[in-house]
Amino acid sequence: NFPKRPTPPPSIPPGNASITAPNIRHSGGSHTHGTPPRSTRDLCDTTAPAIRPGPTKPVLPDRKAEHLPDMTRKEENTEIRPERIYAAHDTLLVVTPLVRVEEAAPHLTDDDLARIGAFTGDKRRREQASWRSVVRRFAGTAPIAYTETGAPYLRDGSRHIGVSHTHSQAAVILSDRRCAVDIERIDRNFPRVAARFLSQQEAALPQSHEALFLPWMWCAKEALYKFAGRKGLDLTEDLRVIRIEMQSGQLTGAIRHSDGTWREYPMHAFTEMGTACVWMTDTATAPTRP
Repeated sequence: NFPKRPTPPPSIPPGNASITAPNIRHSGGSHTHGTPPRSTRDLCDTTAPAIRPGPTKPVLPDRKAEHLPDMTRKEENTEIRPERIYAAHDTLLVVTPLVRVEEAAPHLTDDDLARIGAFTGDKRRREQASWRSVVRRFAGTAPIAYTETGAPYLRDGSRHIGVSHTHSQAAVILSDRRCAVDIERIDRNFPRVAARFLSQQEAALPQSHEALFLPWMWCAKEALYKFAGRKGLDLTEDLRVIRIEMQSGQLTGAIRHSDGTWREYPMHAFTEMGTACVWMTDTATAPTRP
């Protein structure tokens, strides 16, 4: 049997010029484009609560707050760190500053502490302590293992998880479905490496002049790569963003699968406190261009 001939990548539909949303201020920091997330850390007891939909009452009353579809924000009353928790249906996303190992220790298992102790750098230890404490607080104490691509997962399969971190913040997504998240500072020099992750079609999107276009595209490609869970994928040839709406924070990403077909996935982006974040869950459309 001969392998199937790869199908061409999804074409990018023509779009209208995007509308730049005004800067929005709220108690968690500056919010520029997109909406707070619905693809994962607060101080609570070690018993993992069930993932439930967030409250129906909008936290920010006016439309300019631009909440992500079907997700509302939960404010955490803590003076230790301004942790942000977002919930929608069967998915929870938590964005938090990195914490010291001592702060996270009450929520960590012995195995967590052993893994963290294997790292010599303080930043890596803080990253591990931060995201693991979130998983423990919201998904219990199931052993954490790693896939061949280095992605963490819960061995008991009780929740799917995705992890990302920047110099000072971490994002963890927990869902009943396959999921992925990426977070990055918006002040990185994205133009310098744009050719490595943008295809010519993506670079020609009408939103490419927007200040947050490159940070969102970078995070989208990283989230798609994590979600695909396969080694050797090319950021420009095997992963595509075929639609991006700067005002609503909605994107459509596409992954070329091993059989050569492409499948499209809804993605969601927002910018807050100097970082861009893109997340996704396994709510794929039908296979495209078989």
